[in-house]
Amino acid sequence: MDEMSGLAAGSNVGGISASQFQGTETPESGSHSVLNLVRQRMDHGPMRIELLHIAECPNSAEAGLRLEMALTALGHSDIGYRTRLLESQADAVGTAFAGSPTITVDGTDIFPNGAPTSDLACRIYMNPGGIAGLPTVEQLKEAFRDNGL
Repeated sequence: MDEMSGLAAGSNVGGISASQFQGTETPESGSHSVLNLVRQRMDHGPMRIELLHIAECPNSAEAGLRLEMALTALGHSDIGYRTRLLESQADAVGTAFAGSPTITVDGTDIFPNGAPTSDLACRIYMNPGGIAGLPTVEQLKEAFRDNGL
């Protein structure tokens, strides 16, 4: 049994395995608790991943490829994602869209440094090489891990 999570090694609760909680801090430290993460998955069903983009975005296709590579590298090639084309400012209202491409998990931008906008524009990411139009596979993997995957 993992002392931190209270889950037996190899167990799976609400679609979340015990191994995903390695290093998860306790609620007292201000981090997500295991029970909160399990409740979130159980209350909302399977994880919903979306790639929000605009038609003019030159990085949308590559973002989709990198998203798939990150999921595969994390052992989650079975998790699909939805691509949503935003064609008007009204389409962006009520989403976590922060420029194209934006990747969300359960409606939340996995790169929280982006400010939501209804402007249909490209997004800029900071990666190890400097400014880029999309995140690296490693950044995606880290962001997915930070979001419970």
